[in-house]
Amino acid sequence: MIKRVKVGSNIVKLGSHISDIPNLVLIGDLADGKKVYKMEGERMKIGDADIEMIMYGFYKDRLEEMQIHFRSSYNFGNLKEKLSQLCGPGRQPNALVQTYHWFGEKFSLCLTYNKISDKGVIGYTFLPIYRERQEDRKLEMVNSWLALLTETERAVITFRFGFGGKDALTVESTGKCLDLTPERVREIEAKAIEKLREFNQKEENDLAA
Repeated sequence: MIKRVKVGSNIVKLGSHISDIPNLVLIGDLADGKKVYKMEGERMKIGDADIEMIMYGFYKDRLEEMQIHFRSSYNFGNLKEKLSQLCGPGRQPNALVQTYHWFGEKFSLCLTYNKISDKGVIGYTFLPIYRERQEDRKLEMVNSWLALLTETERAVITFRFGFGGKDALTVESTGKCLDLTPERVREIEAKAIEKLREFNQKEENDLAA
């Protein structure tokens, strides 16, 4: 699987720190802490294919993904041939759609081309950073939910489900940690879960409205 991408005279390695890639210009911030940049400079090429733009996605100042944008079936053919030589034929989920996937232990790669719009994209993803970002998002979501609970409810839920990287505890062990009877732990847990369920349902209704 490709770990480095040569674009013009630049060689870019996924997972690199932002300081290792020159001439980057910020495009925007995404809601999950990811920042997207483009590179200033001349028009770029990969092999014989012309590239319109490359978008660099950074998470915590490390390069998580690259999106390489191009036009024309000619460039698509050149890029597909080059990727097939480097990575094998790739997996095409739908024979009617010009989309190909390659998967490795730490990297994933996708090539897609739309004949109607005459546009295509190569997407490279560095999976360790991608997985870290997903875990951070889950933790942030859990913390936002726990903030809705009382201090005791929050403690019970944290002990019972093992949030914060801790092992989940039994009702009895949770009760000992919090000086509560098992029956009281069950009551508090049930009330907290119902509170979170109502909040989740409200959010879904707000989105559907």
